[in-house]
Amino acid sequence: MAFRTIFISNRSKLEYSLGYLVIKQNGDNKRILISEIDNLIVESTMSAITTSAIVELAKNKVNIIFCDEKHNPFCCINTINSSYNSFKKLDNQIKWDKDFCDLIWNEIVQNKLIGEYETLLYFKQEDVALKIKDFSLNIHDGDCSNREGLAAKIYFKSLFGDKFIRNNNDVINEFLNYGYSLIVSSINRFITSLGYLTQLGIHHKNEGNQFNLSYDLIEPFRVFVDQEVKNLISNGIVDKNELINLFNKKIRINGKEQFLNNALYIYINSVFSSLSKKTINELIFPDNYVF
Repeated sequence: MAFRTIFISNRSKLEYSLGYLVIKQNGDNKRILISEIDNLIVESTMSAITTSAIVELAKNKVNIIFCDEKHNPFCCINTINSSYNSFKKLDNQIKWDKDFCDLIWNEIVQNKLIGEYETLLYFKQEDVALKIKDFSLNIHDGDCSNREGLAAKIYFKSLFGDKFIRNNNDVINEFLNYGYSLIVSSINRFITSLGYLTQLGIHHKNEGNQFNLSYDLIEPFRVFVDQEVKNLISNGIVDKNELINLFNKKIRINGKEQFLNNALYIYINSVFSSLSKKTINELIFPDNYVF
């Protein structure tokens, strides 16, 4: 089973050879079995990778992320026709029933708020945690009363301080956005590998967003990024690349400990199964939301 996250931060040449990814740096060669690689993050824009390496990595369903000149995740590579019955799945996706999508969205938002509740309890913010728990018990009709947004207003300030404003240009937001981007890249991979389109969402319908479905599905998993960012900032760590360790963390889901990516796959597959069978009984969320 793939388990390695490979991070390329310096000028490198990446090639394929006999089942291995060969990384050439400063005259040294490092060989890593492609079957062991789960994520490849190429941060350095001075690096080069051969087409044969990209193809072999993609065949092995490795999540390949390329960063821009600001070292932020910019694009990822997904395979084409990775599911034998893609047309059937896309046809079903286009015809997803809106009312049932609202029911799925209710469950997603409720679990996101449960995650925020557990996160705040972990960081000893009980008063705000209880308010968010109350919000989680009053979600209906596709969260038409915007309990998700109301919770966010008090959640982030409780977690990061009263002066914190989401999407400001500061270190905390930079860390959060970087972490979320890493998770979304994995979600993109799983969506396409299962034969669906990232553009067609359950709730998000922004015509300019290529990842409406991905940003629907990430919601319950954002708290794992939030916790990691909180811990890094509290410990004075200012290198956001430490967030790649998220992929080495384990989450309890469906009664078993799973690495983050495996948990994502189980959850995403359950959402598609629920949409296909039109029953929320197929949904599988993490058993708890604290690492």
